[in-house]
Formats: sequence, structure tokens, C-alpha cells
Amino acid sequence: MKTEDLIKRYEKIEHLVSPAGLLIGFFWHLLNLRRIDLFFDNLLVVFYLCLTGLTIIYLNAYQAGKIRGRFFEIGAIVVPFVMQFSIGGLFSSFLTFYGESSAISVSWPFLAILVFLLIGNEVFRKRYQRLIFQVCTYFAVIFLYLVFAVPILIDRLGDSTFLISGAAALVLISLFVFIVRLVARQTVAQSWQWSAVGIFAIFLALNIFYFTNIIPPIPLSLKEGVISHSVVRAGTDWQVLIETPPWYLFLDEYDPVFHWQPGERVYCYAAVFAPTKIKTNIYHRWSFYDEKSKQWVEKSKISYEIVGGKDGGYRGYSYKQSIAPGSWRVDIINERGQVLGRLSFKIVQVSSLPKLTELVF
Repeated sequence: MKTEDLIKRYEKIEHLVSPAGLLIGFFWHLLNLRRIDLFFDNLLVVFYLCLTGLTIIYLNAYQAGKIRGRFFEIGAIVVPFVMQFSIGGLFSSFLTFYGESSAISVSWPFLAILVFLLIGNEVFRKRYQRLIFQVCTYFAVIFLYLVFAVPILIDRLGDSTFLISGAAALVLISLFVFIVRLVARQTVAQSWQWSAVGIFAIFLALNIFYFTNIIPPIPLSLKEGVISHSVVRAGTDWQVLIETPPWYLFLDEYDPVFHWQPGERVYCYAAVFAPTKIKTNIYHRWSFYDEKSKQWVEKSKISYEIVGGKDGGYRGYSYKQSIAPGSWRVDIINERGQVLGRLSFKIVQVSSLPKLTELVF
């Protein structure tokens, strides 16, 4: 079969193959990616990174005339789809990992961008032919991976770790552009200035997102969080007493209306996952909504240390005794103030408590 015939046949089904691959890849990652620090999960992301880099090199070498022949012509038809598939796999993986580490009410701008890039992967299909778009996209996925890979590798969290991730991403993309230059010198010479501007813009945006706490506190994630009437540790289990949710709240783990008797404590139970060997402090920030000022007022901030490596997360709790009826929330945050999860509830004073249910974690 002639190359031209293959191109025509592929173009007829291209509009179906690409979206189908995107959907299958997204749900496969959603069901199979389990822990951010597991070897297989990281190996898969690294595979996608390497595959993306190889497809960019191949495509530019072909367009520069460095490789010719029927075999390479067929490859040039398939390679853009492979590039799109691997980039889609990366954004799908990032959405899974970053989504687990985020409080939607705080990190939604960043997650919305990831969703846009995942869906836009289909829209941007034709732009993957351009080196500027290729290099900028590749830098973004390298940086997004290193943000959580570096803390796992060096067993440390914090601003310095994020800065190391950014510096490593700049070094890696510089080395990559140098390799592309070996096979497509003229293309790189024509586009390197705009590529540098794009890389700088992405680098600046991710730094702004990080230092304004919009990026989720990856690789930490909140596995469980409930507001309860009591928390008791019994051996290796934790017994948490919550109000039995009404039937129409079957998707929620606790009733957002908390019935409270004067003098009673209100508890917040949380299980926070951290990668193996990482130790850090977690804070429960209790805030009350002041109706007069229309602002949230911090009432207390309670900390405890967690140790990483447990599948279900490191379990702990805090409680508040000086309480008052009204709107409350507890933010589970890290040392930087990044929000892992937010539990919002309304306290209503009652003379007798409703039916309670015991949860065992």
C-alpha cells in the first residue's frame, strides 16, 4: 500500500481515534494509579516523558530532512498521534495525583488548567507540529513531574525543594533543546527566542501558583476527614463517632449540620498520606465565620507530626471546646499553609443529640 493511501485512511478515522485514546487513557490512569511514591506509577510517568521527548526529536529530524525513506514517512504519520497520546497520559496522571492532594475550593484554578490542558490536548493536535509548542509543553510536563518527584527522591518538603525542581526542569529542557538542535539546527535557530519566552512564562506562572498556595501540597494528600462528636484510639484502630447522615446525604461522609450541646467538644479527624520516609507537621486550622465583618476568623491552629508510608494515611485529630453556634470550617494544611482539605459545617445548639454512628478507621 502506498504511503499516500495510508495517510488518507488515517485521516478518515483520525477524528475518532484521538478522542477515544484520550478517554481510554484517562480512565485507565484513574483506575490504576495508586500511590504517588510507588515505583510503577513513577515509571509510567517517566515512560511518557521519554516517549514525548523521542517523538519530538523524531518529528523534527524528519521535517529537517535528516531521515528519509518509506519507513520514516509512515512513522511521521503515526508519531504526532503517539506524541499526543503520551502528553495526554501525562496530563491525565497529573490530574489524578494533583487532584488527590487538593482542596477544590482553594486549588480549583490550577486544577482547571490541568483539565483544560487534558481536554485541549485534542484541540492542540495540529500545533504539536511546531517546535515552540512542543518545547513549551515538554517543559511544563517535566516541571509538573519534578514538583512531586524531587521531594520523594530527597525525602524533604518545602520551598527549597520546589526551587530545586524548577532549576532541574530548566537544566533538563536546556539539554533537550541542545539534542533537538543536533538534528534540526535551522528550526531551533528560528524558534529558540519564542521558545525561551514561553518557558520563562510557564516557569513564572508555576512559581506564582506555588508561592500563592494555589498549587496543591503534592505529594501530601488528605485520605479521610470528618467532623465528629468523639475520637478514641483503640489499639491500631480509631473509633470516630459521627451523626448519622440523613438518607439524602448518602454521598457525604458527615452531615454538614453539627448538632451541639453546650460544653461538648467538637472533633476533627484526619488521615494524611505522605510518601515513605517523609516526616512533616500537619495543622488543623479552625475558623469561624463572623457575620458582622463577613470574614473568616481563625480561632485556633493545632499541629502534630506525621510519618509517611501508610496507605491509608497517618491518622490524627484535633478538637475545639470553646465553640459557638454558627458557620465553621477546619482547614487541614501543611507547614506552608497549603490546604490539603477543607471541612465546612454549621453548628446548631440542641438540648439532645441525634442518632450517632461509629466509624472505625
